Amino acid sequence: MRDIIRCFMAGHPEVDLDFTIALSRTLTEMFDDGALDMVLCKRWPDGDRGELVFRDQVVWASATAAPVFRHDEAQLVLYPPPSITRFMALTALERSAVPWRIACTSGDLNGLAAATSMGVGMMAHSSRLLPAGVQACAPDPRLPSLGALEFVILERKARDRRFLTEMSDAIRAKAAAEIALPPAA
Repeated sequence: MRDIIRCFMAGHPEVDLDFTIALSRTLTEMFDDGALDMVLCKRWPDGDRGELVFRDQVVWASATAAPVFRHDEAQLVLYPPPSITRFMALTALERSAVPWRIACTSGDLNGLAAATSMGVGMMAHSSRLLPAGVQACAPDPRLPSLGALEFVILERKARDRRFLTEMSDAIRAKAAAEIALPPAA
């Protein structure tokens, strides 16, 4: 994504880009309120909104690939509600009757990655987009499967769609080249 934005900005110095980085639900609410022209976000499980860009397996991730359990409780590093990965993690643990404890909550990925890389706990995250210092946990019978996430684009129907189309086409091309869409589960 960094390369896409950098190239777009270099090619269009006359365009002022305003970025908002937030949880997917917050972004879609802002989009619905007319505050954003385009959103790249995660889609809620069983949702159908937005155009699919790519799908990825959600994995448990930790600092050392070892699952983090203390006193037989999964130690979790999670976004606050209404996070999709939080929902997926807690739902999977509850369905599997795995005891859990939220060891850290952070509203941004840097905080989650820092806590996870320090060994505070495990995070649920897209397997192909794991932050530095974090790796997928080794298989462990105590950890339930988390399923897959879908990343989608929402685009405003604007009169002059040239720049929106160029940006969304670049995002789709990057995803197609680097993060091939696996078959639907």
